[in-house]
Amino acid sequence: MTLKQFVMPVKSAYRQFLAIFRNMSIRNKLATGFGALVMLTLLVVTLNYFAGSGAISTIENTSLRRVPAMLAVSRAQACILKMFGDVRGYLALGDSRFIDDYNQTREDFLIVLERMNNLMPGFNPENRRRCNELMDAYEKWNILPEKLFNLRDNRMMREPAYAWLNTTGAKLTAKVVVNVKQILRVQAEADLSVQNNLILKDLSELQNSFTEMFSGLRMFVTTRNPNFRFEYNANLINNENTWKQIVRQKKRLSQRQQAVLEIIARSRTELLKQIPEYVFAVMDSERWRKDLHLFKIEVSPLVEKMQRLLLEMTDNKQEFLKADLTKGIQALDFARMLTLAGGTAALLLGIILAVFTGRNIIEPVIHLTRTARQIQKGDLNAHVHITSSDEIGTLAATFNRMIERLHQTMSALTHAKNDAESANNAKSIFLTNMSHELRTPLNGILGYASILKRNRDLTIDQITGLNVIDKSGKHLLTLINDILDLAKVEAGKLEIYPGLVGLPDFLDSVASIMRMSARQKNIEFIFDICNNLPAAVLVDQKRLRQILLNLLGNAIKFTSEGSVTLRVRNRIFDKTRISCKFEVQDTGVGMTPEEISRIFKPFEQAGDVKKRTEGTGLGLSITRQLVNLMGGEVQVKSDYGRGTIFWFEILLPTLKKATSEQCFAETRQVTGYQGQCRKILIVDDVEENRLMLLTLLEDIGFDIALADNGKEGVELAQKLHPDLILMDMVMPIMTGFEAVSEIRKIQGFQKTPIIAVSASVIQVDQEKSRFAGCDAFLSKPVSIKKLFEFMEKYMKLEWIYEDIRDSEKTNEKSESLADDSKIIPPPLDELEILYELARFGSMDMIEKRAVYIGELDEKYVPFTLKLRAFAEEFEDERILDMVRLLMDK
Repeated sequence: MTLKQFVMPVKSAYRQFLAIFRNMSIRNKLATGFGALVMLTLLVVTLNYFAGSGAISTIENTSLRRVPAMLAVSRAQACILKMFGDVRGYLALGDSRFIDDYNQTREDFLIVLERMNNLMPGFNPENRRRCNELMDAYEKWNILPEKLFNLRDNRMMREPAYAWLNTTGAKLTAKVVVNVKQILRVQAEADLSVQNNLILKDLSELQNSFTEMFSGLRMFVTTRNPNFRFEYNANLINNENTWKQIVRQKKRLSQRQQAVLEIIARSRTELLKQIPEYVFAVMDSERWRKDLHLFKIEVSPLVEKMQRLLLEMTDNKQEFLKADLTKGIQALDFARMLTLAGGTAALLLGIILAVFTGRNIIEPVIHLTRTARQIQKGDLNAHVHITSSDEIGTLAATFNRMIERLHQTMSALTHAKNDAESANNAKSIFLTNMSHELRTPLNGILGYASILKRNRDLTIDQITGLNVIDKSGKHLLTLINDILDLAKVEAGKLEIYPGLVGLPDFLDSVASIMRMSARQKNIEFIFDICNNLPAAVLVDQKRLRQILLNLLGNAIKFTSEGSVTLRVRNRIFDKTRISCKFEVQDTGVGMTPEEISRIFKPFEQAGDVKKRTEGTGLGLSITRQLVNLMGGEVQVKSDYGRGTIFWFEILLPTLKKATSEQCFAETRQVTGYQGQCRKILIVDDVEENRLMLLTLLEDIGFDIALADNGKEGVELAQKLHPDLILMDMVMPIMTGFEAVSEIRKIQGFQKTPIIAVSASVIQVDQEKSRFAGCDAFLSKPVSIKKLFEFMEKYMKLEWIYEDIRDSEKTNEKSESLADDSKIIPPPLDELEILYELARFGSMDMIEKRAVYIGELDEKYVPFTLKLRAFAEEFEDERILDMVRLLMDK
């Protein structure tokens, strides 16, 4: 058979197989290929099993016999070293923990010995001999540590020199000292001659030298410090000299004293002879401590012997272990050869399977993936071209239909997106225009209300009316700001601007505002803050005040009786920050779970239907967003009919000192300024706004010029050279942005202060005004306080103030709304009602009662005017004093 005759049938069979394989389902394709791979793998595993049996046998022998024996020997070595170290440690330091460690290690060693005894049948004869010698050596060793511990704990047994010194030496020294004292006592009774005094002196020196010698000797034995030995030798020389002088004067002593002196001589000789023999000889030798000597001559040799035996056993075991490992390596080499052959065959089969699988499964999947990526990039015209009839072919057809549907859906979404963007832009333009149009008349309303309230000649009804105008205007302004804030929240443009805030003063100001509101409703306001609040923190003061005033305002609004509490607590978070918890609690109507679930949604409110009309329904929604921006989360817990608690916790950076900005106190009013008259140019296209600022600034002494568009403003600025320009930014003919740019180009106007006054509150307009050349931005309605602050800063003014409280008191006295001499009190029963109302602080009820009393008779009008004046200022104490005085009369 030729090669061609052999190849042709093979090719034909291969083509038939490909045709059959291509038309098979994916499951059958994978089952066929991986079935062949499994069969080949099973064959390789079987061959490896038989090839690896020898290696397994060798490894089992090593793991069951060699390795445990090696581990036991190594453990025994470690235990011996540990016991040896514990004994030596206790002898050196005397710490009882070494004894405990020794006993524990000894128990471990006994366990190891028992394990080695169990393994001994598998040892060769040489190792069995070494093991027996090891156990014999341990029997001898076992009795020594206890003996050493006892010696270490008993100094009299441990140190011979110390024992002799505290027994024989102490007795001999005491005998000498006692006899010297006896001679001294007899000599002290003799005549006080010069010779007797010398003898007394020598006897005293002898006594002292004996005492010092013994003391120095004791210190030398205790510390082994050679300095004490030198001290002993010095005292010995002194003793010798003193003794010789006493012996020379022996004849001057009495017979009795001479007899005692003989006793001293014998005791002294014996003592001085035995000290070198029993003290210095022992201290200078190795036997000065019996425990150390015993440790050296007996314990250490036994340990060395046991270590040597264990090392010999280790070396022997290592030789056997190496032999076993060599056999195992040879068996594993044979198994590796079988694995290599089987793995090569499996690899070839895997390559064949990969080729077939790649052509019939993977390549179509890759084509599907490539088409999906094209669609992801936006190419909705891509299509899948696959001709197979298996599951992938079905998937390709489905994929093409999905692309067509997606193309239709994307077209519809594009149109919807364009419509939504148009609507959103229209909403933003509407809100911006609405804010501008509403702020412009509000500027006139609130401005003139503030100007009129500066008048000291107003009646209480007029002041009340102005307060209503001011309060209503500010309520409308709050509504505008809330709507704009909500729009910023929805657009993701609401931002936080932290600044330096004196936290205690800031909280006091918030509490003062809400305390007034609470008193108007005859409920108690509780202000509870901890004592360790930091002096200053970094926080957005405006937004934090907005949050607290909103939560407290809601609490007071929905509380008819009881109390509202503002509670502030803090804990140190790290070195530069605190975690501050703000909690608002009320005893109001409470909420149901259903109401709690919707109160944070825009334009949603809970509680009494009558009280819902007092708000916009935006406050809590904005509050939650603001707290989230500050890194916290508003939490709420309510008990229906009993009250509600709102709380949140935020991290605040702290500073050591508070440097609060200079501001106008509410108790002071600007009436003028120091220095020469200053010129101010007001440019605004709305006449009411111009007239409001004109009225305000002319009253305190400024020379005012007016312009109703940007072009006229530029011309008047060149002509008058004002000290300050107040420029509206949105005007016909020439906008404020253009006018400011033109003014800045004129020589001499580069440093002239220009303040933008605009109804726009968009951050972009503020930045645009600064870019045009404005020094500051003042939003409408104009805050007189903020305007005066800017004027003081940029015009370098020094204001002249009038104290509002003092002027009010003066005004009361000058006007004499109700002169005490003209007051006619109402009937006693009315006074009693007023007295009770004042005790409970019910100012609203007092005002209503005052109107009622004034309608009873005109003669009570002076009394009611004064009563209403006190009620307006919440002067409950003054009302009580006045009513009590009239009741007494």
